[in-house]
Amino acid sequence: MLRRMMAEIIFLNPTAASNAMIALSELGYELEEMVEWIDDETGARWILAFTRSELDQAGFFESMQALVKPMGGDVVEAGYAPADLEAWIRAKS
Repeated sequence: MLRRMMAEIIFLNPTAASNAMIALSELGYELEEMVEWIDDETGARWILAFTRSELDQAGFFESMQALVKPMGGDVVEAGYAPADLEAWIRAKS
């Protein structure tokens, strides 16, 4: 059964983040750059990536980490997408 999944990814290099967003988009991921989370000192960028998958949460985390690590990213959280994304974002801010 396909479930909506989400990965929270950090990129310490802003250029890597831009390139990864292009690559992930081409792979069919829906993306949201969390502009309000940008670290002014380091330029680190946070991206939320959404897709549908049959993987469980652990499998999805591992597959996302394997995908974004070579792009310069690190998965912070990954699993089932929250039903109320707006509330989840407010809670993280």
